[in-house]
Amino acid sequence: MLSRLGFSLFLGLLCPATIAAAANKTVASYIETIWLGTPAVRFTAKLDTGARTSSINAAGYERFMKEGKTFVRFNITSAGGETIVIETAQTRTAVIRRAGTVLETRPVIDLLVCVAGHSARSEFTLADRTGMAYQLLIGRNFLKDRILVDSEKSQTVRTPCADAD
Repeated sequence: MLSRLGFSLFLGLLCPATIAAAANKTVASYIETIWLGTPAVRFTAKLDTGARTSSINAAGYERFMKEGKTFVRFNITSAGGETIVIETAQTRTAVIRRAGTVLETRPVIDLLVCVAGHSARSEFTLADRTGMAYQLLIGRNFLKDRILVDSEKSQTVRTPCADAD
């Protein structure tokens, strides 16, 4: 039976492009501290490779018109217990398909997010995540080409995000 190192080396011989691509990515656990917005506010989120788009808890969001565009406003509680009001333009509407349920439409917004030292604007669907363990879920659209997720660990990243406390 091959040791873990031996198996990794064996895989490296079979697929060097995969190993090279992985070498340029940050490894993070499936639960991490993330930062949203400017100034950056700290949250705990689930990194979910099974979700295409990130999702944010926006139970009871309000939709309104401003400057001829559709905007949304909702409250979310930071990791420090502070209630944050997010007000931003809706960029599109997503159709969510989940096994065994009817199609659901959700507003999509664009937010600045930083995970494991990687900062970028990313799409978030607005969802009622009230019964979920984490208010934010970071999906593949953000993780791709940046972060590999280790599903066995939690809160392992120590890479700082710029503008974070």
